[in-house]
Amino acid sequence: MFEVACRLRHRKIMPPEVFGSWVAWYFDTLIEWGFRAAWADLRDNYVKELRAIFDPFMDDLIARWDQSGQEPSDDDVQDLRRQFYRHLGKLYRCPLILKWLDDCEKRSPSVIHPHAYA
Repeated sequence: MFEVACRLRHRKIMPPEVFGSWVAWYFDTLIEWGFRAAWADLRDNYVKELRAIFDPFMDDLIARWDQSGQEPSDDDVQDLRRQFYRHLGKLYRCPLILKWLDDCEKRSPSVIHPHAYA
């Protein structure tokens, strides 16, 4: 499904706001060490549009997070999230993705549920 979404957006078939909602899933996948561990062996299974999403981040994250054995801080993850959205916003020439996180933060709930994931 990741490939379908990025190809449909690349071809301007999928609306920007629908694709924008996929960016969070791409990011959540990127920060999983298991995904990064398998990516080099599996990347040839995927279309170039999907490789263009993940490839620019792999070497740095593997070196910084996986090979060092050091857990990323919340600030590290948030910085990476912003970099990732900027990358996809530029890659797809999409101002909606570029401002996605800011828009989400403006409208976030004021009360966090006690059993929230974060």
